[in-house]
Amino acid sequence: MNGFVKFCIENILAGLKLKLRYTRGVEYDAEGFVPAEENDGSILFTLPDGGVGKVEKLRIRARYDDNSVVFSIETDTSRSTPSYVSHTSDNAVSFAMGGAVKPDAIKFFHHQYTCWMAHGSCNDFTGLGQRTQNFLAKFGDRHFHVLGLCGDNFRCEFDPSGMHLSVGCTGVRDLHGDFLAITAADDPYTAIKQNYEYARETGAIRIPLKREKKLSYIFDGLGWCTWDAFEQNVTEELIIRKLDELREKSVPIRWILIDDGWFIHEGETLRSFDADPVKFPEGIAGVVDKIKNEYGIEFVGIWHAFEGYWYGVVEGSELHKEQAENLTVTPTRFIIPSLDEEKGYAFWNEWHSRLEDAGIDFLKVDNQSSYSLMVEGMMPTAEACRRAHNAFERSAAEHFNGNVINCMGMDMENVLARSTSVISRSGEDFGCTEDISGVRYLLLQNVYNTLWHDQLYYSDYDMWWSGKMYPELTGTLRAISGGPVYVSEGIGQTDPEMLLKVVEDDGTVMYCDHGAYPTLDCVYGVPNAIFSIWNRSGDAFAAAVYNLSDDAREANLDLATIPGLDEDRDYVAYEYFTKKYTRVKSTDVLTSTLAPDKVAAYSIYPIYDWDGEEYIMLGDTDKIFPIASKHKSYVAVIDIL
Repeated sequence: MNGFVKFCIENILAGLKLKLRYTRGVEYDAEGFVPAEENDGSILFTLPDGGVGKVEKLRIRARYDDNSVVFSIETDTSRSTPSYVSHTSDNAVSFAMGGAVKPDAIKFFHHQYTCWMAHGSCNDFTGLGQRTQNFLAKFGDRHFHVLGLCGDNFRCEFDPSGMHLSVGCTGVRDLHGDFLAITAADDPYTAIKQNYEYARETGAIRIPLKREKKLSYIFDGLGWCTWDAFEQNVTEELIIRKLDELREKSVPIRWILIDDGWFIHEGETLRSFDADPVKFPEGIAGVVDKIKNEYGIEFVGIWHAFEGYWYGVVEGSELHKEQAENLTVTPTRFIIPSLDEEKGYAFWNEWHSRLEDAGIDFLKVDNQSSYSLMVEGMMPTAEACRRAHNAFERSAAEHFNGNVINCMGMDMENVLARSTSVISRSGEDFGCTEDISGVRYLLLQNVYNTLWHDQLYYSDYDMWWSGKMYPELTGTLRAISGGPVYVSEGIGQTDPEMLLKVVEDDGTVMYCDHGAYPTLDCVYGVPNAIFSIWNRSGDAFAAAVYNLSDDAREANLDLATIPGLDEDRDYVAYEYFTKKYTRVKSTDVLTSTLAPDKVAAYSIYPIYDWDGEEYIMLGDTDKIFPIASKHKSYVAVIDIL
């Protein structure tokens, strides 16, 4: 047997020990799987008699290369007696986890509650959080990334008791599809990246990876959103007053997003596709016309929920009557777009056509990870989510070129089902708070989630405030994030000076090469309350160092913890807030003293040689991270050191 596959089975999957659960309390234990068929790159495992109990067929297949493996499962109870036997809704199949070799460290990503993913650290599989979706495990000097997949009719998740395949409804007699991907590498970033790559190559991931998609030029620029400013009280008048302020302050906003509160609704259910006539007397088309033609804003986006509104459509409303054929009633009595893809598409096509005609350019879509709860019991939730996303994304692609900000949708049933979307939220609402502990929580949540999220989407860290809520901390985070940059200040709250430290003078976002990642020493935990983040642009690098304690701390940035720095090259490190230049090598440590509300921001430039003269290509030093600025100039090292 392939050595890598053998290690994964023996030390992560506990030797393929399973428990199968069926309706009416029927359970079977299954172990003793043996290779029944082995070809180059594939091993089929079966029990000696082919199945167990009333299970006609129980097979596990491993497809692999030198450092990656994808596992699939196939079960069949179609010939069982009595006929009622089918897989349970939850935990239909449970795998034990662990082995003789214990991990040195684990970083896991789990559902803290329905919509969002949180992170945690442990050193044993029994320490995994409930509904963990994927995790890193360090064995010696090797890093393993373990990713739960969605099969044809189940989802895969982990918790302290093991790994579980859940259907989301009863009556399903056979499970089939890929459930697990594992890759090992010498560093955690490569392990994660190659895991997604191999899963995509084998078809275990059915949607394009981030590298296969292109971020729209809409998001090349700075944005502003109505939510934190006005929440559900948004009106045309308030939007225009805010645009007056932005114009007066010469803030180079390229796009705005009209968030929740614009349409006619009843409580948390949707009554109409139309805008509230009291809030928007000229409709959405009227306010969009003013935004674009009177204020020169190039693009306007609009918000809606994945179910229409938070709890679907109002029963008996005109919208319900008009769209009855394209809606369905869930077991919990929510009225939502049909699970039939054509009918679901028809619902979205009608609404999106109207929005496109009104001049809308892109969407923000909310409440996605609640969807599987709404449809539970109707069909396997992984299948339902795929159908719903296919219907929605088809319409969004036709009317808005797929330009969607996905929100509240970090469940793998959603994450692995979007065929065209490029942007997805990687953390909870940032909001506007003066509580520094909240800022730290969201900082860690977004950066840790970006480790895995970045393989599929541009991570959206949500809107922020340039004039309050620790703007240096949150602005530095946006500048290094590698994702869209937008704000949501209320009237009179925008600080244009702070905003222009984060983007180019014309509002262009300085995107780095990928999402922002924790440095190597911070991947599995935060040492001494000092948290460091890195990114890169070509052969230049960015690093942000945060003090997460309530006291001033010495903050060390060990450059050896930033992958890609050339050990045979010298660099110049520029720290934005102190304006200090330092000549460094890849093995050096940069030290600063940080107060609890401060951050160090380093741009690290490679030194080049031109006829014996050393120089760097220095970005605009008025920006927090100028390494990705389009305004670079030749600067002699002797002139800055």
